Amino acid sequence: MKKSKLSIGLMALITATFGLSACDVTAKEGVVLTFKKGGTETSFTAQDLFDYKAQGTGAASTAFEKIYEVLVRNYFEKSASDGLKAEIRRSATNEVNTLKQQAQDSSSTKGTTYAAEWEAILKSNNVKSTDELYSLKEYDEQKKTFESDYYKNNLEGIRDGGKEKIGTRETNRDIFSNVEGTGVDNKGYLKEKIPYHVSHLLVKLDGDGSAYQDKISKDNAKKLGNVIAKLAGEGKDADTRGTFEQLANDLSEDSSSAAEYGALDVMDKDTSFVPEFKLGVYAYEALYNKKTAADGTGYRGSNSETLLPEADVTYGNSSKTVREYFTNKGIGVMPYGAAKALLRSAEIENNNGITVNDGNAAFYPRNILFNKYFNHRNVCVIVPTEVPYNTLTDEKGVAETPATILKGSEDKGTLSATYSALPGFQKDTSDVLDLGGMNALTDSKGRIILAARANSSGYQGIHFIVINRSGLDEFADVNGAAMAKNDYDGKKSTDNVTSLSEYYTIEAAGDKNFPVYGQKEKTTYNNFLKKTSSNLINRRDTLRNTIKGYNDSMSTYIFESLLSGNATDEIGSIEINDPSLKELIKSYISTQRQKAVKTDNDSFNKDWTSFAEALDYTDKVRAISDDDGMGYLISETCAIGYKSNAAKDGTGKWAPGSACGIEKK
Repeated sequence: MKKSKLSIGLMALITATFGLSACDVTAKEGVVLTFKKGGTETSFTAQDLFDYKAQGTGAASTAFEKIYEVLVRNYFEKSASDGLKAEIRRSATNEVNTLKQQAQDSSSTKGTTYAAEWEAILKSNNVKSTDELYSLKEYDEQKKTFESDYYKNNLEGIRDGGKEKIGTRETNRDIFSNVEGTGVDNKGYLKEKIPYHVSHLLVKLDGDGSAYQDKISKDNAKKLGNVIAKLAGEGKDADTRGTFEQLANDLSEDSSSAAEYGALDVMDKDTSFVPEFKLGVYAYEALYNKKTAADGTGYRGSNSETLLPEADVTYGNSSKTVREYFTNKGIGVMPYGAAKALLRSAEIENNNGITVNDGNAAFYPRNILFNKYFNHRNVCVIVPTEVPYNTLTDEKGVAETPATILKGSEDKGTLSATYSALPGFQKDTSDVLDLGGMNALTDSKGRIILAARANSSGYQGIHFIVINRSGLDEFADVNGAAMAKNDYDGKKSTDNVTSLSEYYTIEAAGDKNFPVYGQKEKTTYNNFLKKTSSNLINRRDTLRNTIKGYNDSMSTYIFESLLSGNATDEIGSIEINDPSLKELIKSYISTQRQKAVKTDNDSFNKDWTSFAEALDYTDKVRAISDDDGMGYLISETCAIGYKSNAAKDGTGKWAPGSACGIEKK
């Protein structure tokens, strides 16, 4: 067994870290580390290399990093080609020369000496000499190259939670194997982060975000009503109403996604979309989309459980889990008739030239209707129902319940045969969502259109959303419709169907390993829309970086791989001979992995609980009402009778202090 003297740079770093003298550590007793490659063993000795008790809370982290450095440096010493070694040396030399020029420039600008500026640069890099700085920059390049090679070989496995590859060889070791006792179960990006691919059409509004008496302009009312009419295909037949993508391109007020025909980048558990959008989609998928229910058909695994965490939501004197809360809350509905009512009422701001309630815009019919039917923030579907405003033209209307949640007795409008006959309501959606015999609005591909009222500091608006690919569906066709595994297996070589892994391929269209059926490329996240070659590459690289960066403790899995012995033939492996050191490293890895999971879970749970508490507050303020039917949320009765004589004269329900009247000052 050979002994090895550590490099000057590494020895200097260890000396600085542990307070050792700069003697030859190989002269000390005790082999701490053994590096193995093929039949060769190289030992690293120093009985007091790591004085654990003296190091305090940073001992484990320091030990991990030092051993990691030994490993990486030996990887290049034993395995890298002469050409790669020379390239890394050149890069390190260039980095140091750049810093030298920086010191020279600073000394000229500040009127200081070059020596003083160079000393400051050395100090900022935590080294004491130019040799140490060079060694540090060399290691930085080595580490970057080393980890880049690992990701190149194992990115698919990191995405899928698969077997590890060393070079071209697949080992028997899972990439996310656990150190014994870590208690961390990592299944890979697709199952941990549950990516979704969605498209949307945004209608921006000029309101102030009030949950119960928001105000929109007449132009906004017309715009919102017309967009919903176009989504339903009013005045068109099924063949001419246009695709969701075309409508998003023409009508969406999110200019960047409109240029992409509504398509957004990957939405996963870490994406910072407004909660009404992201968590609304998640709630719908986890609780109400029966098509992807965990019913044994192979559509979905247990992943749905992680979309709604079991964290508690506390509101008032009640407490429920997130799942219980959103199960009870249900799916919101937006009656198609309400969109028609907005169009009818958009310009009504007075009664034959006479102001009502001193011209208070909260009582304009369009605002009453908007607040009742469109201004609730739980995720909604659009249904083919009529609302009282369209059928009652006098004061015979009754005070409407403020919530439009689909919960049995609560109002969702009256089913309209006229609306049901529109192209957008022709798709039978009962196998996806139980709406009491009604169909939800779908696009031309049969995908249910979700609606989410966004209340953001940056904008106010309503998103109309379609799911191109659910993160819960392991297999699906080109329109994103879930399918069982046996159906996929029978069609995967002949039809445009994809597994979730294929859909989120890490290749760009045109690359050698891009998923195909027959001689054609499959439709994936990468080539969902026709794009230029540079866009396809950018989209590929962005997804690759997302997968690489999703796990904050990834370095511990790479480290453990090299401790496992799997890498012996190709790049060598390292063995920790000191039991105390081995236990310290094991404890560090366990802590880092658990910390990463806890941080992710805490953040996700907080998003859910904050959203649920905001929705609960919204429900409460919208539900406050007096006996006459007027509270914070103004009754639809007031919209129905706005053009009546009583409203004009300020009598009856429009008398000051009555249901639809305001107190005179």
